[in-house]
Amino acid sequence: MSSQVITKDLVQKGFVQPNATTATQTDPYQDRLLKLIPAEVVSVYLALLVLVSGKDANKHEMLQLGIVIILLVVNILYKRNADVTDWKQLAISSVAFVIWVLTLGGPLIEDRLILGEKLSLIGAILTPLFTLVAPLIYK
Repeated sequence: MSSQVITKDLVQKGFVQPNATTATQTDPYQDRLLKLIPAEVVSVYLALLVLVSGKDANKHEMLQLGIVIILLVVNILYKRNADVTDWKQLAISSVAFVIWVLTLGGPLIEDRLILGEKLSLIGAILTPLFTLVAPLIYK
């Protein structure tokens, strides 16, 4: 299974080679959902977050920011290497990664407020909503 979400638009424009499956249909919701979640990059972030978090977590804010920026680039490169060519899918996957970063927290996220709420709480609210809605919007 390719990492590229197969949409009607991509098939019509000839970006996806039609075969018995893609000639008549696009990816179902579950396949789009799995292809839009940057699971590999989130797992690497989580592993690095455990290494960065510690007694002097506040000293590691810039390190965490650097990790997030590097993994955003790696996410795009990883998807491109997996033959994902649609910029919308790359953008959705990148936004999903940022939402996961907010949810998982870390020294960069802790104690930060937006509209009076902690970023980790906002991330925890956005994660299921974005995960549910993104595959519905991106067809």
